Amino acid sequence: MIAFVLSVIFAVLVIMLVPPVNVTIYDGPDPALTIAQQSSVSFPVATYVVTTIEGKPLARLRKSFFSRFGRNRWSILPPDYHGPRGDAVEESLSKALLRKVAGKFNARYQSNVRIRYAGSEAGWIIRRPSETGAVDVLDLAPDAPLDRRVAVALAVLVLGSEP
Repeated sequence: MIAFVLSVIFAVLVIMLVPPVNVTIYDGPDPALTIAQQSSVSFPVATYVVTTIEGKPLARLRKSFFSRFGRNRWSILPPDYHGPRGDAVEESLSKALLRKVAGKFNARYQSNVRIRYAGSEAGWIIRRPSETGAVDVLDLAPDAPLDRRVAVALAVLVLGSEP
């Protein structure tokens, strides 16, 4: 029992030492978007705010720690807590589990991510195997209600996260 309690305390301390994420995405030489983690601790839920360089919030992206045990799932939330919502989910539980076991960087075991927003299909984050590894593609429908900048930020978080 003591070993379990010490393990939990150590795990919490390690989680607290991880600095919050703050990423700037550039369009050529000019900054275009900022993705900033809302809280300093990403356990059990990590929430990121996508903002323009002027500071106008576009959306909040949230991922639960528990979604890592099956298919990775991201929630797309409005910046002001009111408005349309969506999600991004790996296409298949079997591919997600195989990717977690076989490794993120083995291109044969990549899992595509379906993006749904405001009740409709908005697009896909696709990983295509090639000779040099995976090729990442953001395939957003032209008539998708999701802001393209939010989709790019979501793709950065999905593709940059751990298996």
